[in-house]
Amino acid sequence: MTATSSEQQLIDILRSLSDTQRQQLLNFAQSLHGEVQGQKVQSQQHSQSQLRGALSHYDIQLTEEDFSTARKEMWSQFSRRLEK
Repeated sequence: MTATSSEQQLIDILRSLSDTQRQQLLNFAQSLHGEVQGQKVQSQQHSQSQLRGALSHYDIQLTEEDFSTARKEMWSQFSRRLEK
């Protein structure tokens, strides 16, 4: 089986890359492959780091108690509104 000229060019380029660059190329190729198959390829770690980065300038520290208080406030008037 003979490689096409574009396949051979990719192989030649791949051989000239450093290990780090090869890993980056592999990650990129995997994401392209996932897009072709209609899948979204994204690691959980990458998703979390993007979210942390997007909200980091707010410097918000939420606790379980904060969530509990907000939940109680949100639902406290619910049954009264249904009765009206």
